[in-house]
Amino acid sequence: MTEGIVLTDRDGYLTFVNPAAAEMLGHVSADLVGLHSTEIVRPEFHPIIEEADKRRERGQADRYELELVCQDGDNLPVLVSGAPVFEEGRFVGTIAVFTDITALKRAEGSLQRRNHELALLNRASEALIATLDLDETLINILEETRHLLGVTACSIWLLDSESGELVCQQATGPKRDLVRGWRLSIGEGIAGWVVAHGESQLISDTRLSQQYSAEVSRTTGLPLLSILAVPLRSKERVIGVLQAIDTEVNRFRSPDLTLMESLAAVAANAIENAQLHRQVQQHAVQLEQRVQERTAQLEAQYARVEAILNSASDGIVVTDGQGDIIQTNPVAQAWLTQALRPGDAAELQNAVRDLSQQTKAKPRRMLELTNLDLELKAAPIAEPGWEGARAVVSISDVSEFKALERMKILFFNNASDELSQPISVIKTYAYLAQQAAPDDPVKRGRYLSQLVEEADHLARLLGEIRQLSHIYAGRLEMAYRSTAIDDLVVAVAAAHRHQAQSSGVTLEHRLARPSPVVALDPDQMTRALHFLLESGIYYTPEGGRVEIYAGQMESEDRQWATVTVSDTAESIPPEDRRHIFQRLFREIEPRSVRVRETGLRLMIVREIVVLHGGEIRVEERPGGGNTFFIRLPIVSAD
Repeated sequence: MTEGIVLTDRDGYLTFVNPAAAEMLGHVSADLVGLHSTEIVRPEFHPIIEEADKRRERGQADRYELELVCQDGDNLPVLVSGAPVFEEGRFVGTIAVFTDITALKRAEGSLQRRNHELALLNRASEALIATLDLDETLINILEETRHLLGVTACSIWLLDSESGELVCQQATGPKRDLVRGWRLSIGEGIAGWVVAHGESQLISDTRLSQQYSAEVSRTTGLPLLSILAVPLRSKERVIGVLQAIDTEVNRFRSPDLTLMESLAAVAANAIENAQLHRQVQQHAVQLEQRVQERTAQLEAQYARVEAILNSASDGIVVTDGQGDIIQTNPVAQAWLTQALRPGDAAELQNAVRDLSQQTKAKPRRMLELTNLDLELKAAPIAEPGWEGARAVVSISDVSEFKALERMKILFFNNASDELSQPISVIKTYAYLAQQAAPDDPVKRGRYLSQLVEEADHLARLLGEIRQLSHIYAGRLEMAYRSTAIDDLVVAVAAAHRHQAQSSGVTLEHRLARPSPVVALDPDQMTRALHFLLESGIYYTPEGGRVEIYAGQMESEDRQWATVTVSDTAESIPPEDRRHIFQRLFREIEPRSVRVRETGLRLMIVREIVVLHGGEIRVEERPGGGNTFFIRLPIVSAD
């Protein structure tokens, strides 16, 4: 496939990488297997992966964008469609499909750059128009003011609509280049005060003014002592300040103020006219830009919708008013034309047609097809779409959830069966103890002993059920530490020596020298070996033989420690061996009495081994009997 596909285990480590995904990353598949998913993703996307992993553990599929880290150091944007993988109802990992969206991102980036360039050209055009029209007008006004008032310098300050600051747009007189472009906050300096209060300000001696900033004199090198500043108003709104400055004290009088205010009105009109002229020039450009932006938005929207339809893990069907299908995504198309049997496909199509004609109620329906459970939901199309589209029907594969429901029922039934036997025996011996003659303490003691034994049996069953529930709920606490396999074998064999002698069974153990070391929880692994050894001794007839021995093996690219428990009991039939460790195998009554009576323990054993990254299988022992074979990954010498 051209799409990148990876599989991860429940802890997020890569277990499979197809060639397309490896090529995206610039690696070969074998180099990637075993890495954690966060090692191939940029760090800022790690929280997205963590949230996705939580959703998948709840059985939810999802889609999101992230960037992969390639071998050459480049970042590769991809669209990820992830779905949880369940094995026998247990979350075991994730399948993720990577779609390279570099071209899409490049197109988006190109579009953004183009829009940015257009904005820059637009602002450049505005600046050019202002320089040709507005600045000439401002310069004429300032030169006329300077000539009429005979002052050292004049300046015009305008409010910057983007930053909210007051900017010196134009100035005349000495050091005018130093002043032009100067920025003040509202309320800062004489000009800032005028804008903030909307009033003219006549300063006869700047040395006595709190508003005046001496920074102006230091920058220009001129002893500026008198200032006359008046607000520029446009439609009762202050847009700037017209300011005259002189090096003499008490330079300005009331007539000067009146003249300045008249000139300010002229300047405000000139500014307003220049801005209107600029707006007219820009109007066509703005309209064109809006059309381009809207076109780009529509194209991006249609592209996203198409990508969602094609990448969705659920089936999506669009129908017309009569319920006839007019569009499907690949998942729905596959169900309707390829994956399902003809009869099931016809039933699915009929269900789609029926639901699409009842969209006001937003109906849903479950379809139980051959080896597949589907949930259908229909809704009307809220906004007018292309001609004829009236309803959309989503189709979800809920086979795993339905299987979990059935397994839950079977678990309760099986647990009830397991618990009913000791409870019945307890009731029987309790009744017998009540009926026993008071003067027969031997019989009463025997009954009470049986009661205690069955009560212990019941307690063990409840403990096993509780442990199994903790395992499946992910609440089983594990304390891993490096442990020699030989130590476990010796301890478990010693603990069951008395049981074997009492049953007339020969118990032997063999060790691996040197002992392989495994990172495991000794208590949990001892419990698993205890279950296997106790069961083997219990079911092996008198005179039989039970063996437990440690070993070591090599497979592919790693070393394994092994523990083998072998007995000479009745062989478990092949049809039971294939499913002996599966959850709730007792959906079909096993042929082996041993499987019927140890079903919970075998499930616990398998889950404990899996939690240690290991594997377990059962084989028929040559000459009769059973061999349980466990292998666990050896701790690296590094």
